[in-house]
Amino acid sequence: MADPVRNEKPKPDFRLMDLNFWCRLQMISHWDIKKQKLFIAMARIDDERDYMEDMLEFLLPSKTLLISENPYDSYQEFRDPILQFEYETLVSKYPKQIDLLDLKSINIEINLKSPPFQRRRRLTTQQFQGFVEKWIKSEANPKFKTIVIHADSREVEEYYQEKILDGLLYQQLPNDWTCESFPRGPFSREYMTDNGIYEVQREADGQKAVVCFQSFAKVVLWKFFVA
Repeated sequence: MADPVRNEKPKPDFRLMDLNFWCRLQMISHWDIKKQKLFIAMARIDDERDYMEDMLEFLLPSKTLLISENPYDSYQEFRDPILQFEYETLVSKYPKQIDLLDLKSINIEINLKSPPFQRRRRLTTQQFQGFVEKWIKSEANPKFKTIVIHADSREVEEYYQEKILDGLLYQQLPNDWTCESFPRGPFSREYMTDNGIYEVQREADGQKAVVCFQSFAKVVLWKFFVA
């Protein structure tokens, strides 16, 4: 006997943000951290920008912000609603625009590798140098601890080390120098090549920080961290 024809309409997709504040809070509070992260990275709705802003407003204060894609057309649109907040850790992949001085995060990780067929928007040596210089003059986020920038060797300017260090007062450290706050990366340091480690000092209080350049195969890493 054939099943009767069902006239039921398909159920609409569940939209967490359509719930009121307290219902959302109760639902998310029962999720484990993996499910919460999966929801933030993979959820899709018609307007990604409104979604990002709504979720930030709902979840702040947030410890970690991972941006895998930037739906904003201009840097101003991206900076005002997203970068105005302070995060413990900010991870940005394939950034369309970035200004290091706008980042209030304590720990920052940036992947500069461009996706296929996308116009490259490089983070320049001048921007990185400017960030270090602002830190020396106490004009960067006072809570800042580390920044790690990953790039393909083809994505960075030639003689980037000299350009970044130009105009900075620094002391060169031996390549085997290390400390507890030395940022870890995707590869163990024993597999990395240290291409220069340099110490700088904050003028106001004498706090020291380190600029480190490393490479592995075709990967180039710029690291700056408070020692």
